[in-house]
Formats: sequence, C-alpha cells, structure tokens
Amino acid sequence: MIKLNSIPKELEATYNEIIKIPKFSVKFDRDKRINEKLQYISSYMPEISKGGYKILDIGTGPGEFLEVLRNYNCTSIGINPPDNHRWSEIRDPKLANYHEESIIKYNNFSKINIFRQKLDVLSIDMFSCFTNGNKELEKMKFNIINCQDAINLILIKYYDLNYAIDNYKNHHIFGKWLLSEEFYSCLKLMIKFFDKILLPGGAIMLVALISSNDQEYSQKLIHTAKELGYNVEISKDYHIHKFRKTK
Repeated sequence: MIKLNSIPKELEATYNEIIKIPKFSVKFDRDKRINEKLQYISSYMPEISKGGYKILDIGTGPGEFLEVLRNYNCTSIGINPPDNHRWSEIRDPKLANYHEESIIKYNNFSKINIFRQKLDVLSIDMFSCFTNGNKELEKMKFNIINCQDAINLILIKYYDLNYAIDNYKNHHIFGKWLLSEEFYSCLKLMIKFFDKILLPGGAIMLVALISSNDQEYSQKLIHTAKELGYNVEISKDYHIHKFRKTK
C-alpha cells in the first residue's frame, strides 16, 4: 500500500475532528479509496500502469488518484475548485447550510492529505477556464485529462441539484442536466479548452454523477466530441466517457 505520511501537529486537531464523524470516517477509508482508484485505472485507463504519462486530474479531492499515479511513475497535477462554490444552487437554506458545512470539512480534509502527501494541486475555477481560458494551464501539455465525479459540479450552472432534493426526499442521488443551447455551447468550449492542453493522441476521461437525464447528456457530449475531431473510446451507462484525440 502507498505510504501515508504523518500529519503535521498544527493540523492534527482539524483532522481528528473531521475523521471522528462517522460519514467521513467511512467515506475516507484510505485502503478502499486507493483500491477504487487502482480499479478505475485498470478499467478505463490501463495505459497509465506503464508509467511515463503526464496527467491532469480535475476535481482531485484528497488526491488519492494522484498518489496512485505517482506510484506508477507518472507526472500529475490536480485541480480543486475554490472553496465553498459547489452548492450555491441549492434553494433550501437549511440543506444549503448543511452542505456548505460538509464541503468545508471535505475541503479541509483534502488540503491536509494533499499537504501531508506532498501532492501538486492547484486551486482553479475550471468553468472560468472553459469560458475565459487560463494562461497557466495553457502552457502545460498532458497525455490524459481526467475528471471523475466532478463535471456536474464544475458545470453547476447547467445542473439542477434541486431536482434531486425535490424528487428524492433530500437524498443527493440524482440531479438533472439543464440541456439548453447555452449548455451545448459550454460543452464545446470545454472540449476546445481541453484540446489546447492535450497532446496529440491524448485522452479525455469524463465520469459524471448519475443524473435523471444521462442519456440525453451522453448523446450531446458524444456528438460534440466527434464534431471536434475526437474518437469515442469508451461510452458506458451514459455517464462514463473516454475520448481520444486524433490530431
């Protein structure tokens, strides 16, 4: 198993406060999370195990995926969003506050693990990159861009979390994509931005949260990728996609 470094003493109190909460202790079961990342690579990106790849991981969280990549002798950079922006579209004030508190704890835990494991993670608003560009990232080139379970939250403007709240009794299981023409245009901007930082023959791996209208989302995403010159390497269950750059 990948070595876990000790926590700096000044961060121990924050870490212990978070990890004693049952839902966090279960969620952050390290062995389970590392094994999940290993299985994810084996299932969708087996080429990584050969080593030597440069990978951008968007929505890296505590960074276990980056740790696995380092173990495979790959160079990786993670991106996490600025604090407290993910749940701003929740209408119910009590539920919004609850999620804000959870996100703060999640962000704090992530920062501690990133610091203790010496991972390379940037704080960047990816939605802004799609719409306005990002000179820092555009100077870099990657073999793989990975975004697992974060694209819905990056594109929160086009994703209705309230649908889940209203229809599934406050359990955040399913949301609903808002499939407007503006959203379709944003998908094109997203892939065009990825194209700027992706090396020829590179791959984009997108895993979305399960949503009520995944099929329609998948159809448009695939159409957009093909339109921009990408081959569809994986399309599974309407929310797991891998696109390969042809040029």
